[in-house]
Amino acid sequence: MSSFRILMFVRYIPPEYSGAASQALLLARRLQERGHHTAFVSPA
Repeated sequence: MSSFRILMFVRYIPPEYSGAASQALLLARRLQERGHHTAFVSPA
């Protein structure tokens, strides 16, 4: 399986708390466990 480079756009990222931020982190961790590379972009 080839790995992907994934750029995730999120409004909030920890230490800011939101359900969406925690789900984005969880998704990124799971994707990394499968060998993909993830990065985040936030409008902060």
